[in-house]
Amino acid sequence: MLKIKTNKGYLDLGGDFTVQIDEKSPIMNDRGSQTVPVTVPCTNNNALITGFAHRLDMAMKPIDKDATCTVLDGVYKRTGKLNIVSAGKKEGITLNIGFDNSEAYSAWKAKKLNSMELPVKEYSDIFDLLEHLDEVLNGEKEDYSIFQIVTANEAKDGVYYPKYLNFIHPLSEGSRIYRLRSDERTETHLIDGTPTQVKLPNGYGITPFLYVWRVLELVFSEFGYTVTENPFKTDKQLYNLVILNNAADCCVKGKLAYADLMPDCTVEEFLNALYVRFGLVYNISSDTKTATLRLLKDIIEAEPGLDLSRSLTDEPLITYETARQMKLSAKTSFTGAAPSVERFEDYLKDQKVARLAKVDITERVIHLNYEETTGRWFKWDEDNKRLTYSSSSFFSWDRKTDNIEDNELTSDDECVPMDFAPNDILSPQYLADYVHRYTYLKTSSNNDDEDSEKVETPLSFVFAFTSSQNSKYPFGSVLPYTYNRQIKKFPTEKQNVSLKHILT
Repeated sequence: MLKIKTNKGYLDLGGDFTVQIDEKSPIMNDRGSQTVPVTVPCTNNNALITGFAHRLDMAMKPIDKDATCTVLDGVYKRTGKLNIVSAGKKEGITLNIGFDNSEAYSAWKAKKLNSMELPVKEYSDIFDLLEHLDEVLNGEKEDYSIFQIVTANEAKDGVYYPKYLNFIHPLSEGSRIYRLRSDERTETHLIDGTPTQVKLPNGYGITPFLYVWRVLELVFSEFGYTVTENPFKTDKQLYNLVILNNAADCCVKGKLAYADLMPDCTVEEFLNALYVRFGLVYNISSDTKTATLRLLKDIIEAEPGLDLSRSLTDEPLITYETARQMKLSAKTSFTGAAPSVERFEDYLKDQKVARLAKVDITERVIHLNYEETTGRWFKWDEDNKRLTYSSSSFFSWDRKTDNIEDNELTSDDECVPMDFAPNDILSPQYLADYVHRYTYLKTSSNNDDEDSEKVETPLSFVFAFTSSQNSKYPFGSVLPYTYNRQIKKFPTEKQNVSLKHILT
């Protein structure tokens, strides 16, 4: 006998009541599985359970946040969330029940990553924390990585004043052991267009970057789910993917709050970025409170786990919609991120390419040159006898097949250009400036930095590598990841320039 149990009791259903459940694959939709809307009678019991949804003068929202219910029918048991569609005394109460992913979709929309219940690591003092981060810099495994990035690089009268996070220097000349510049010091920053000496406390300008696999665990844990399969933790390359932040003073109190390391985005935006970038989909079970995360490519390539042919009750009906092609893009607001043209195919135009580890602008190889360490493109300027910057690698994925409509997917993250910093360390150019939460800038014209609250932390990903993984460029990220397969296929010109010369 079919029953629907809520946290306030069983609903009155009526003698011939049935429920049809519409199962949706998480690969092809963002709604999740749910029941087709059904109507129950407006009895006193049902009115009480639904918060008197049929009354115009109700003081409270008819369904509260804990509207969990369970559908029971013999051995069948499934947990979901109750939603009111309409209600009337005569017409009855029309509702549907969202299952599994459908529950999550509604929760993701409003929840910000930095508003979740997140870990806070306490240390005996700030020097204990900074010593720990130096160890992470040199290869110690943690939930996070640490490497140098640039958050601003403004100029005045031809002089640049870069703002670093995690400025790196070797322990001694020629050493492969590195240290973070974290001591109390004075630096020159460009403030309101004026070079200004700024006194900085211990730990200022130091921040780690959380691994994506760990953030995924925290996201699903926030909603009560345990992740049972996570490709960002098991794949050797994806394991190194991190989320950037611009928290300049997150370490000055001698503790590490994960909320300070999160970007200003919702859970929905974060998961959408991973879907567009890498094809990540998830499937959650409300009954077992588990979440399975998989990549589309792995799902397509996987062998079937179970043959259900003998369990068919009817032959499937296939509905064919108009064919559409995928178009993928992401945000390119940072200086140097936007490509010169939208499509890679339009930029390349069958030209041969010289692939260089590091470009020497005075050295001509061929006309079109690609710098592998930064993902930047250079063209030879015959008039000035030098290579000039031409484009980033953040092209949109767009095949532009004739007579086929686009299905456009836009990622919610910002593309991050790469470049060599003045200390010759390959550094992501995360040009979002500094965010301050525990310190403020005090000058003669104002008591505190009134603009600091306006600075945001955009969602951005890079791949992190330690010195043990990349001996020449120890703290950089790899090529722009959406387009790796494209870049590997371009025609390459064999070079007569020695690798030693290129890297010098």
